[in-house]
Amino acid sequence: MGDLWELWMRWLHGHQLVGATLWGHPLYIWGRAGKALQFFAALTVVLDLIGPESLRAVGRRARRRVFEHHSWRSPILGTVVMATAALAWVVFVSYMLVLSLTSTDPFLPRWTAASALLLWTVVAAMAVLVHRITSRDHWSFKRGLGIWIGAFLLGTLAIPALLFVFLAMGVFDTLATLLDRARPAHALRWIALALFLIGFHFDFLAS
Repeated sequence: MGDLWELWMRWLHGHQLVGATLWGHPLYIWGRAGKALQFFAALTVVLDLIGPESLRAVGRRARRRVFEHHSWRSPILGTVVMATAALAWVVFVSYMLVLSLTSTDPFLPRWTAASALLLWTVVAAMAVLVHRITSRDHWSFKRGLGIWIGAFLLGTLAIPALLFVFLAMGVFDTLATLLDRARPAHALRWIALALFLIGFHFDFLAS
């Protein structure tokens, strides 16, 4: 806190803080972060205008579209592939993030891309296997290849989008719960006030 106090003293005495640093980062970075916090605080007004019921309605519509507009012929196949691909995606992204933070290997991006392709190849092969076991339809190489390609594309393209939708549903439901309070000074307003004060503080210091 000593660095912060020293900067405020310099600011109050009319000194220019160009090139100053705070906790190892340039002061303009803290000013930008302050503007971002003020922006998030202002979103409370938008959420109040939208209202909790509208937020819940958005979550319900997203959930309905995900579960009603699927193209899997076998419910078992869809469940297995979706669960496996989602779990694999989370594990892989977490592992890749840890590697990127701890490794200096210049070939890491290529290695992770190759690992991703191999991972989704295994997921797609599992989809073909499950479909072969559970389906009573006539089996052919063309059908198996189509299922493999569909599962592969699902893993590489659709799973990130679906995880984003599920995350958004949770966020909308949480915001609706925070807004749906009888008292006018509910938790979300207090959080927005704290964000605004902190953001204004850094923005004002960097001005």
